Amino acid sequence: MFFVEICVKMNLLLLCLSIILMACEGNPMPEEESNLVVEGWIEDGGFPVVLLTKSIPLSSDYQGLDSLNQYLVRWAKVSVSDGDSTVVLTGMYQKDCYPPYIYTTGRMRGKAGKTYSLTIEYGDYRATASTKIPISVPLDSVVATPIAESDTLFLVDAYFMDSPDTHDYYILFTSVNTRSRQSLISYMGYIDDTQLSGIHVKLPVYRGSVLSDDDYIPYFTKGDIVEVKLAHADATAFNFWNDVQNSVSFSTNMYMPVMTNVRTNITGGIGYWLGYGVSRKYVVVGESDLFFPFFNMESTTR
Repeated sequence: MFFVEICVKMNLLLLCLSIILMACEGNPMPEEESNLVVEGWIEDGGFPVVLLTKSIPLSSDYQGLDSLNQYLVRWAKVSVSDGDSTVVLTGMYQKDCYPPYIYTTGRMRGKAGKTYSLTIEYGDYRATASTKIPISVPLDSVVATPIAESDTLFLVDAYFMDSPDTHDYYILFTSVNTRSRQSLISYMGYIDDTQLSGIHVKLPVYRGSVLSDDDYIPYFTKGDIVEVKLAHADATAFNFWNDVQNSVSFSTNMYMPVMTNVRTNITGGIGYWLGYGVSRKYVVVGESDLFFPFFNMESTTR
């Protein structure tokens, strides 16, 4: 039996919906065709995970939340090849995820240094992509520090060593108080190491957010069990998450509208297929660093 960690709640489907539902009545728009939306990843030592939806066509017609089910793709043929063998992923419901349906397998594990090719066939859609898994960069420690003038809020910092000989990219993910370990990208948690000074790195780890977080606070609360993941990634992953967070941040500001699409490495669709080399540590906020055996299960990071 294997366990799969799923879901940044801010799904590409919801990101599209938040913009589309603002269409003005009485201002007809040309109908557009749906694109295949791919969200896929594979970690060093982990299993591949793929989520599939169709984009919501831009239209002047009102589309309620109850209509989203028609954009979920359940019957695609999804294959992953590592150059030596090819496996077809199995589709299954995953209640802790949005959308609540994933494609995965226990017959292929990611390995650092290998390239993984993704092929998706669904009706008239055919999408492909490839990604290479970087080696993991170990986290040295994760430390929670009280915020000044607060008895309950803490900032978490991650410490690790960055190689001075290579150009590296890192993505920080967090999960809080959950055995299913639903991971969210840390706010501003995408790093190009050309922006770092020195090889001894200290990075702030902010709580992940979702589109519905009206009262978002970037800090953690005393007693929180926080998992921090440092994902060693490539430029494609950095560009994708940079674009996504810019879209989320600026889409609510009428004076700084989003003018560019999120960059993709999917041919025949939109979205991402990314490889990660992952290191993780846990901390009980307000207590000493602890490791929890019940968290030691197969997982991936989205």
